[in-house]
Amino acid sequence: MDAVSQAQECWEQQADGEAQLRARLRTVPSSFWRRVRQATRQRHQEQLNRFRFRHWPLESLAALEMCWEQTSGTGVLPP
Repeated sequence: MDAVSQAQECWEQQADGEAQLRARLRTVPSSFWRRVRQATRQRHQEQLNRFRFRHWPLESLAALEMCWEQTSGTGVLPP
């Protein structure tokens, strides 16, 4: 069981736990949620890239070469 599931169960076991949790979450600034979401997406993309390279190395290298060919001469590095 992961930490999120354990925390969720803890809130569910308390009387009026869900309402308390929702009230507490409303105090978290939206900028924080955006930063966490962006970081999570970046980590997921990195994991996906590693998975693809591990399972399909030739295709991954070909895709990288195409990306570099498209950006060569532009003076701009790919994102």
